[in-house]
Amino acid sequence: MKHKSTTPVSNLQLLPAGMSPADNNIEFVGQKPTKTVVWFQFGNAHTWSELPKKYYKACEELFLTDIEAVRILPNHYKDLAHNVNRLTELYIYHMYGGCDQSPDMIDGVLQPCENFRETKDCLSLEFDNKYIDINGIHLSQRDLKILDMAMENMPDKLIAHHLGITLSTFDFHKKNLFKKLGIDSKVSFVIHGLKNHILCES
Repeated sequence: MKHKSTTPVSNLQLLPAGMSPADNNIEFVGQKPTKTVVWFQFGNAHTWSELPKKYYKACEELFLTDIEAVRILPNHYKDLAHNVNRLTELYIYHMYGGCDQSPDMIDGVLQPCENFRETKDCLSLEFDNKYIDINGIHLSQRDLKILDMAMENMPDKLIAHHLGITLSTFDFHKKNLFKKLGIDSKVSFVIHGLKNHILCES
């Protein structure tokens, strides 16, 4: 008879990045109502204005080298067009707004973006440095639309209608998408979406 392991799993291993008192990595967490960023390090929460200059400069540099983000954000937030600090915060909000166990900054170096979307058609999907992936495979905006509709349990015919294509064309796209991801059903697609923190409320 097999016995279950009685070795305890440390609760610290289950904490999001930056929330352990011993974790010097940084986790950025977006606050949706205000579109602001709180960051965690060594178990403490800090406001954006408290971000050390060397870390802020890394964030600003990533923003300013993202040509599409530099174009989109000032146009979307017109009252902030000349406020580089706030635009950089908005950029980080869109790039790293989720809360997970993968640090967003390690030793002052920003890591690849998260699968965070503020909304299903989030403006960040147009950024040069933003991508959404499942197991390292980047999803196109059409792939994301299919995932969102699959999450709503829409039948294939209705998904095809919303995409403006025929059912046979949709079947072709779906087959290629599932092959690319190594999955075989819409249910599996949704499960992978959940595991990879892709789905959002609106």
